Amino acid sequence: MGLLAISCSGEQKESKDDQFCVCLTATRDLNEVSSKLMDGGITKQAEREVKQLRAKKDKLCKPYAKLSGDENREKQALCMDEPK
Repeated sequence: MGLLAISCSGEQKESKDDQFCVCLTATRDLNEVSSKLMDGGITKQAEREVKQLRAKKDKLCKPYAKLSGDENREKQALCMDEPK
């Protein structure tokens, strides 16, 4: 019976990590604002916005800083409801 439980546990699909999805959204928000700033002049307000978004992203994404590329891609796919 113990062997059956062990062999089945490896087949379980990883579930969506909502916190990772929030981190992913914060990263995209920062990237969008940053790319807009590169196209135009940087105002003090825009600079503050980037700093706030960067701090938010850093805080939300800290638990995921050491994910491997494969783990990161798998979690991203789950956030987007895409099959692996």
